[in-house]
Amino acid sequence: MKENFPIKYDYFRERLIEKDGVYEINFHITDDEDYQDVWMGYCNEHKEYWFGRMKGSEENGYDFETADELLNAKVFDGKSMAELWDKVEFDLINGVSTHTWVWKQCWNSYTAREKDYEKIARLACELWPHHSLTEMCDEIKEIIASENDMIFTLYCYKEMVGFAHCGVRKDYVEGTHSSPVGYLEGIYVKEKYRNLGFATELVTCCQNWAKSKGCKEFASDCEITNDASVKLHQRLGFAEASRLVHFAKKLED
Repeated sequence: MKENFPIKYDYFRERLIEKDGVYEINFHITDDEDYQDVWMGYCNEHKEYWFGRMKGSEENGYDFETADELLNAKVFDGKSMAELWDKVEFDLINGVSTHTWVWKQCWNSYTAREKDYEKIARLACELWPHHSLTEMCDEIKEIIASENDMIFTLYCYKEMVGFAHCGVRKDYVEGTHSSPVGYLEGIYVKEKYRNLGFATELVTCCQNWAKSKGCKEFASDCEITNDASVKLHQRLGFAEASRLVHFAKKLED
C-alpha cells in the first residue's frame, strides 16, 4: 500500500491556515538528501507556525507568523515548499501515516445520488468502453431505481474517483450455496488512486448492503485473461469458484 499519497496544495494550505488537522507534519523532498527529515506545523507559543530541518545533529528551525509565510519561505536552498510541492512527500501527519490521514480528512463514500449519475457514467465508460456515455447514463438511472441494485461512490477532494455496483441475484450463482446472493457487478477506481485500500472500502459497503438484503454469500466475476482483476478479487478475499470458456457460432441460413 502506498503511504506517500499526493495531497493537493490548496487543500493543505487551507487546513494549515485554519489550523485544522495538520499540527505536526514530517515530510521529505524527493531526490534531495539534505531534506529527508523535515518537520513543520503550528502551536500557540511564540510565532504561530514553525519549521525545522534535521541534518545529522544539526537542527535548523524557523518561526513564522502565518501559514503563507511558512509555505513561501525560501528555506530549501533558495526555494520554498510551495515551489517544490510536486516533490514534497509526506511521511507522517499528526503521528499517523499519510494514507490514514488522507482517508479521514479527504475521502467520502456515498450511496449514489441523482447528481452523481453522469459522473458515475463517465467512470463506467472507462471500465466498459464499448458503451456510449448516453447509454451508460440511462443504465445507471435504471440501476439506481431498482430495489435489487445499489451503487456506492467514492470521492476525494470533491472529485469522484471510484464506484462499485452491487446487486442481489436470486437465480443460481456459480460457487454459492444459498439464495439470494449479493453480487459485485462492477468496481472501478481511477488509476492514480489505486492500491490505497479504497476498493476494499467500496466492497465493504457493498457487502454490508447485501447483508441488509438478506444475503448470506457474496460473489463476483471477471474475464479469465484480466489478471489485474483476478488479483484484485483475491486481495478482496474472494476465492475462485470456477473457470469457464464461452463459445459461439453463427448459424447458416
